[in-house]
Amino acid sequence: MENSNAGFGSNIQEISSFRGLFDALAFIFAAMNIKTAIGQLRILGFLEGTSLILLMLIAVPLKWFAAWPTGVKVIGPIHGVLFLLFIVSALYVSIEHKWSFWRLTWKVLLACMIPFGTFYVDRKFLSALDKK
Repeated sequence: MENSNAGFGSNIQEISSFRGLFDALAFIFAAMNIKTAIGQLRILGFLEGTSLILLMLIAVPLKWFAAWPTGVKVIGPIHGVLFLLFIVSALYVSIEHKWSFWRLTWKVLLACMIPFGTFYVDRKFLSALDKK
């Protein structure tokens, strides 16, 4: 009979090793005002952009070159949900703040389809709008 607690200690160590990552994310999110709709859009943009990069640069190459589809099966649906949340949030913010579709909204919507696009839009447009 196999001991089910054999790897318990190593799992705790793995979780605690992510502490630095969580501290970095806390620092990034602290700069974003989560109480505003634009701040929430910025956080969704960060998460969606990160999931797209993970999907395109890690999971898909592993699927095709290492025959390991698990990454796509895990990250793909997460990215899909974040993508849809970002689209809905961007449309909500554009209506709430009366953005001109041709001046800003289409750029924000296009950004979520391009790797690193959400980071560019955040830095170029959304961070300035969040400070107002």
